[in-house]
Amino acid sequence: MIAGALAGCGVTGGQTPESASKALSALPGVAEAEVVSESHRSGLAEETLVRAVLTVDDGFQVADDEALASFLLETAWSVADTKPNSFLSIYLIVPEGQIVDLYTAAENGGWSGAYGQDPENPGSFMLNVDAGEIGGPESLDRLGGWPGDVPVLPDGVIMEIP
Repeated sequence: MIAGALAGCGVTGGQTPESASKALSALPGVAEAEVVSESHRSGLAEETLVRAVLTVDDGFQVADDEALASFLLETAWSVADTKPNSFLSIYLIVPEGQIVDLYTAAENGGWSGAYGQDPENPGSFMLNVDAGEIGGPESLDRLGGWPGDVPVLPDGVIMEIP
């Protein structure tokens, strides 16, 4: 059974971290999700990031890792709290026995600014959105204006295990 669903209705103008969390959590096959915007000082500069954490429910699997990586990045970019100027952080938790390498999926999907995979979780990575850093300009070009529109999860990305 296909469990892909809409994460919104293509809403323009972005969303709050709370509404992004709620939309992700409502997807079939998702046990829980959280989207947060964080800022901290690094020297004289203030750095802002958006982190999206998604946990896949038991009995479900990621069927299209490239589409999921893009969807989660676009969801993070659509958060209209404070514009991220350092990176977008994606963290996927899958049921025991499953491995989803979102870092490689992001690279294969053309996200050249992907880096920083957690060795303990291949479902994690960051995307550079700092215009002055390697990969940042390419990421920003692909993401488009901030905040991005609320993305729609394509069908068949998260599926029930037969």
